[in-house]
Amino acid sequence: MQPKTGDINSLDEAATSFKKIKIAVVSSSFPPLSKGGISSAQYGLLLFLQKNEKFIVRGFSFCDKINATEKDISRSSTPSWIKKIVRRCFIILFKILDPGTLSYQSADIFESFWGSIKAAFKIKFFRPDIIFISDHGAPMFFISPLVKAKFVYSAHHNPMRFTGNPLLGNMSEKDAKFATSIEKICTKKCSFLTAPSAYMLQATQDSHDISVKNSVIPNLIDVDFLNSVQEQKTLTAKGKDYKIFIPSAFSVIKGERFVLSIMQHITHALPQKEITFYLSGAKSNKLQFEIEKNPNLKVLILGQREYSENLSYLKSCDLCISPTLLESFGMSILEATLLGVPVVTFDVGGNKELIEEGQNGCLVDYLDLSSLAQKSVALIEHPLDPKQVIAATNNKYSIEKTRQSILELIDELMA
Repeated sequence: MQPKTGDINSLDEAATSFKKIKIAVVSSSFPPLSKGGISSAQYGLLLFLQKNEKFIVRGFSFCDKINATEKDISRSSTPSWIKKIVRRCFIILFKILDPGTLSYQSADIFESFWGSIKAAFKIKFFRPDIIFISDHGAPMFFISPLVKAKFVYSAHHNPMRFTGNPLLGNMSEKDAKFATSIEKICTKKCSFLTAPSAYMLQATQDSHDISVKNSVIPNLIDVDFLNSVQEQKTLTAKGKDYKIFIPSAFSVIKGERFVLSIMQHITHALPQKEITFYLSGAKSNKLQFEIEKNPNLKVLILGQREYSENLSYLKSCDLCISPTLLESFGMSILEATLLGVPVVTFDVGGNKELIEEGQNGCLVDYLDLSSLAQKSVALIEHPLDPKQVIAATNNKYSIEKTRQSILELIDELMA
């Protein structure tokens, strides 16, 4: 006996309702190979989505040091010789077009083209319904022509933010505008645009002429992963000395020019305290030279560490100081405060959306180095309780609300 047409339709609808949604999360890299807040943010999103039984989720990188395939991540890269050629070509180009300036925004995009295309073929084989993809390196520019899916474009970077501030270097405006023109093509093709902070959404609206639906959805951190991180055993126990963590201390953008002054001020203000400064991130000759000329400072240069190892040092510290000159959201700030470590930082970019004054840290006026050091000294003398820091962070930055926003966005895209 043949089933009725209505019965067949009912079976089809039932099958469709149980079909899992395939989601790809694209990033330049993922931990433990990654560096930078954007990779950490995309990794947090990946871990969250993978815990939902309604989804089949896989991560795809396009600018890793190696080509590898793990259980849940496919890594792709561009050969170093291609990167060198691309970089040199753009250096020569902007020496002609905009002499005397620094240019790297456009080179960042085209350095990743080979890795992005390789990732595109892997993503195409995966056949996702939705792709969460970051703007940094504009991988969508190369992937979208090859893969049919609904793209959620995350505005983390925005090249135009790096111009007009001489403290960041004499950045080429022509370079930033060219990179932005490529990003604009991506924003017009995406189904939805998200930004991790109200500051970043406004900056992107100002520079990208957004026409698609958009919303602020903060970067996501996997709290279970954070809580699994153990304090660094090589450090002395809390109470024996005071430990201060300075993230990306050797980066010009993160305030390298201020690090020595901060360490000197705090050490001189509290001569009775035994204070150790832990500096993370890739090393630079300038700051290393300054530290060597100040042997009275107790400094441990961590350099580039694997993601969880870096977090273990951060968790072992009593205070985090971030003299950053530019910040879209501040993943290191969020990681620190969720680990119970208060943060003192400039009121710049999206920092005010993470710091609850006096509860999980302090904000000071932009470039007010004296206030930054004074607030740090005050928190050393009158430390905040780690549990209070975590509670205030959860109040300021709602993980549950962020998770719900992501799930609602997926429902909207699949409707």
